[in-house]
Amino acid sequence: MNTKDTSICLRLGEERKRLHLSQSKVAQYCNVSVKTIGRWEKNIPVPSDKLALLLDLGYDSTYI
Repeated sequence: MNTKDTSICLRLGEERKRLHLSQSKVAQYCNVSVKTIGRWEKNIPVPSDKLALLLDLGYDSTYI
C-alpha cells in the first residue's frame, strides 16, 4: 500500500494562518492562482522556487 504523507502540506496552511495571510495574498506574492495555494495546502508538493518565496513571507522552514 502506498500512502502519501501530506503533513508538509498541512503545515503550509498552518504557517499561512499563523502569519495572518490569506490564500489570495500568498497566491499574488508567488504569482500563482488561489487554487494552486489550496492544492499546496492539501496534497500537491510546492516547487522549490515557490517555497523560497514562502520563506521570504515569513514561513518557518524548520516547522514545514
